Amino acid sequence: MKKIIAFSLLLLICNFYFAQDSKVNQLADLYINQAFKTHPEYGTMYGIENADNVNLGDNSMNAIEIQENFEDSLFAELIKIDKKSLTKVDLLTYEVLFETLESDKECRICKEDLWLLSHLDGWHIGISRLCEAQPVGSELNRKNTLKRWIKIPVFIQNEMDKLKEGLKQGYSTPKVIVELIITQLDEQLAIPFKESPYYIPATKDTLKYFGLELEKIISNQIYPKIKEYRDFLQFNYLPKAKSNIGVSSNPDGFKCYEAKLRANTTLKISANQMYENGVKRLNFRKEKIIKIGNELFKTSNFDTIKSIVSDTSETFKSKEELIQYTKNALSRAEEKLPHYFNIITKQKYKIEPIPAYASMAINEYQKPMHKDVDSGVFYIQLYDFKHQNKGLIEALAFHEVYPGHHLQGGIQLDLANSSKLLELIGNGGFNEGWARYSELLADEMNLYSNDTNRINLYFRFGIGMIVDPGIHAKNWTHSDAIKYYTDYCPNLSKKAIENLVLRIIITPGQMTSYGTGESVFLALRKKAEEKLGDKFDIKVFHDKCLENGSIPLNLLEKNINDWLEQN
Repeated sequence: MKKIIAFSLLLLICNFYFAQDSKVNQLADLYINQAFKTHPEYGTMYGIENADNVNLGDNSMNAIEIQENFEDSLFAELIKIDKKSLTKVDLLTYEVLFETLESDKECRICKEDLWLLSHLDGWHIGISRLCEAQPVGSELNRKNTLKRWIKIPVFIQNEMDKLKEGLKQGYSTPKVIVELIITQLDEQLAIPFKESPYYIPATKDTLKYFGLELEKIISNQIYPKIKEYRDFLQFNYLPKAKSNIGVSSNPDGFKCYEAKLRANTTLKISANQMYENGVKRLNFRKEKIIKIGNELFKTSNFDTIKSIVSDTSETFKSKEELIQYTKNALSRAEEKLPHYFNIITKQKYKIEPIPAYASMAINEYQKPMHKDVDSGVFYIQLYDFKHQNKGLIEALAFHEVYPGHHLQGGIQLDLANSSKLLELIGNGGFNEGWARYSELLADEMNLYSNDTNRINLYFRFGIGMIVDPGIHAKNWTHSDAIKYYTDYCPNLSKKAIENLVLRIIITPGQMTSYGTGESVFLALRKKAEEKLGDKFDIKVFHDKCLENGSIPLNLLEKNINDWLEQN
């Protein structure tokens, strides 16, 4: 019955709009609008116009079925469209929406809603970030905040209910992650009410009564429910959680993993093929390291070079030094962009520290969701500055901002005559592949401040393509994964390696997207250079890669091949 209602509603909306716009474009808009309806907190965090600043996403069991029915109805309408009749932009929109919906459907076998707990971006981190973005300063905004805050305990209860159901069906998050989240919750509960993230809206408002009301909700409703959730994890969930760290130990886990590989890379690839591709990427970088090591240290022995790099790794003396080092790198990059790109984004960016309450979070770039906001944000991790390698910090700056995510995401947002879907949606294979390619491009642009930093760049192996399927498809243990990173990444601290492995455990397939996408961009560039010879223009090639936004990698290959055929 619910499916019939969802389908009927979809048809009603489609029939209203399709007279005014192309059917594929309207289906894409429905998908985007549904995303913000399902997760209204995203609208607040991204500052979209007319955001719903009152509600939280419906994370109940019932909501899962409603969302799946909506997507199925959308997909049924999409595949009725004759692709031959579509314009270039509409065809791109079609292909992106098709890949998104079909890969999402494949991933349903994972039943992530019933077991996925994340120390990186779980609800206890996400809601805290929402506190930073929640609008205040007016009576309406205060009322909206109080209404939203009293919904937080319901949201937490729904999370517990789903985890209970997951255990009944044989699903769980690995023990090592559960233990980590319990520690995070203990740290959060130890914070006095007025210093907690949940109290942030009151610190940005001037009326005393608002702070008092917010404190009541935090002390009487939110903290007690967090404590209940924490105790549930400790005494009910943890004893039943699995010790195996791979998703393959869940029901249908192997099928789930290969679905996650597609979702993260947009390519239909087996776990074994991914592993083999990872070995090829490792050998590619080893060759680069040996070549540079020969130039710098007069040795071609990989282990000797690794030892030298380990001994000469540079770290930071203060948070301020780390920030300034990042700014200096990005200033050099921005200055040289016109020599490598014709299309340069108009969007600005700013650097902000990752809040203390998210100390396990990683450096990340958050692009704006519409063109009229001040800037994108590069969130930089400062808490462990003493163990952060200078070469890797430069590589991350180029990866996240210029010529990486900010440039690519900004161009995507600037696209003329584009659908909203093409402006906003992205995939890991393209986005992370471009950003990892950008680290190598930065070397070509002479952006690294010294040769030690250059060789450190190449020690950023794409071994996520090896360790990820190792854990999730080949039954690697925690110590197996740690050892593999230790053997190949001398510039990473023990803590950094541990964090990487924990990240792979909780995000099956995600770490394969970097090396996979990088290899596609490098292969397409090599093909273009060989085909065009002296006519090859690096600026035109880069523009062709980025001009359509974050599209599936097979579609990127087709577009580049079509361009080469015309030249």
